[in-house]
Amino acid sequence: MRTRWLAGEAAPTPAGGLATWGAPVLVAIGVRIAGLGREPMWLDEILTWQFTGGTLDHLLRAVARDVHPPLYFLGVWLWRRLFGVTGAGLRGYGVIWSAVAVVALMLLIRELGAARRVALVAGFLLALSPLDIYYAQEARPYVQAGALAVVSTWLLAAWWRRRSAARSWPWLAAYSVTVAA
Repeated sequence: MRTRWLAGEAAPTPAGGLATWGAPVLVAIGVRIAGLGREPMWLDEILTWQFTGGTLDHLLRAVARDVHPPLYFLGVWLWRRLFGVTGAGLRGYGVIWSAVAVVALMLLIRELGAARRVALVAGFLLALSPLDIYYAQEARPYVQAGALAVVSTWLLAAWWRRRSAARSWPWLAAYSVTVAA
């Protein structure tokens, strides 16, 4: 009986309504926003702030000399233009990536054939993970890297399940892009 609970319905689609699937995401966003600007910015976050404060040309020259992948800094540069330059505003970018990780984890678990409730429990566990909350509240690329790892794993699993189908190549292409990011 326990195996049946874990395996459950094998369809990877997130059926059950937007409210059900949105709950872990809303919890994740809520607990990450709480106290987002409470702590002062630390040195590495100030470097992110400096990297993303100038023109796009300035940013591209800076990331060309840096060891970090440029996607994070390009995203934060755009984020700052949309949502401002406060510490909390800068850290909000990580909150979004953390929510992406929650969604991707639930999709991955469904793709692997587990029941909806297993995916929901996993979504809530990640939403309430102290480590993920901590890194989502920093203006650094860690949570984006984690989210992209989960997204790429989901895309790889989706491609693997469909690899013999004629239209499986978009899954592989999307996987390749997320791994390269």
